[in-house]
Amino acid sequence: MATFDWKMIRKGTARVERCVVGYHGFNELVQAMLIVEDDDGQTYSHLMPSAHSLSKALSLQSEKRVSDRVNGGDFFIANGQIVDFRGVTKKKQFVHTDEAITTMLEEVGVRFSGENLNMVTQWGRKSLQPDEFPLLKAVTKKTGIREHLLDANVSFSSFRDATDLHLPALGEDGEFMTVVGQVWSPFKAHVEFTIGLVRKASKSGMIGTTEGLVQRFQIVNEWEHHLDIASQRFRDDVHKHLQKRFAIMQDTRASVELVNRAHDHIVKRTKSMSLRDPAYQRAKELMAALDCKFHLGAYYMPHVFQEARMKGALQSHLTLFDLWGCVLETDAHLPSVKGASTNTLQVFANELVMTAQKLHGVDRIIGHEPETAFDSLDDAFFGRLVS
Repeated sequence: MATFDWKMIRKGTARVERCVVGYHGFNELVQAMLIVEDDDGQTYSHLMPSAHSLSKALSLQSEKRVSDRVNGGDFFIANGQIVDFRGVTKKKQFVHTDEAITTMLEEVGVRFSGENLNMVTQWGRKSLQPDEFPLLKAVTKKTGIREHLLDANVSFSSFRDATDLHLPALGEDGEFMTVVGQVWSPFKAHVEFTIGLVRKASKSGMIGTTEGLVQRFQIVNEWEHHLDIASQRFRDDVHKHLQKRFAIMQDTRASVELVNRAHDHIVKRTKSMSLRDPAYQRAKELMAALDCKFHLGAYYMPHVFQEARMKGALQSHLTLFDLWGCVLETDAHLPSVKGASTNTLQVFANELVMTAQKLHGVDRIIGHEPETAFDSLDDAFFGRLVS
């Protein structure tokens, strides 16, 4: 079993060194090496990404000038690695006491990768282990809960409160499991709650990242009791929203533009796949289901599928709920690639659940179409399916 050791180095002695990691033409590719020393003289280092502000600063400023931004700051060390820090600023910054951090680790939890571990380990009094809830792997393996830390192997987060969510109107597609995710930081006063949603039929999942699927609570005492109350309240609020929203999504056709976006993501993910890969057949089925030209070629003129304005204005053959399911299937079963990463598809899935779709500039997120001489506009336009 892996161990989780930590320490907070407060007002630590730190410096930044300039590292040339390569060349782009005649330009050097520079990354900042952050080095911190504790009171016992032990040093810890971390090579910052080239996109980090410290790395960018080295292209304009000296090492000493950049080091002044971190020397005297606070650094959180976990399992021998710098996983988060706050540099020196003129503004007063929040930082938890060691006692509060211990409480956070016990009551909220932490997720980390250890040696010889295939799955992330979660610590915390009420943290759920993926092995206890196999469906949780659909969420933890592909998405997890992300906190913007330096070390990708450590995240101050955990899952708790696995609960079934049944939506009778969706039939077999209406069986879900939800888990409450908790995210915290040694440098933030609040605990962030998010929802993890797993479709039982397909074992695909989504983590809430947008407003409405995320709430923040500041808890200062009686941690276990107040976390339970906050978790219950948050989950109830989200369940009510999802019940209403999925009913609307099942009744509303997605625009051609949205379906094309999903189709393009699958195309990107299949480029690196072998034709012998078992998942390739699933990819072909998903692409066939999302092919607007094939399904709508008899109803729309060819230019509809080329002009951005037309694609965003006209309805497709899929409902928003079906499209959402296809996006989750893509993320769960096809390899993540640049331009169609897990983060990209998760943002897309969140968008479908939380954002009203605009067609012709009119909000079309409604429960039912107006009454007409036909039983429904969909029947009049697309015809009836014969079983």
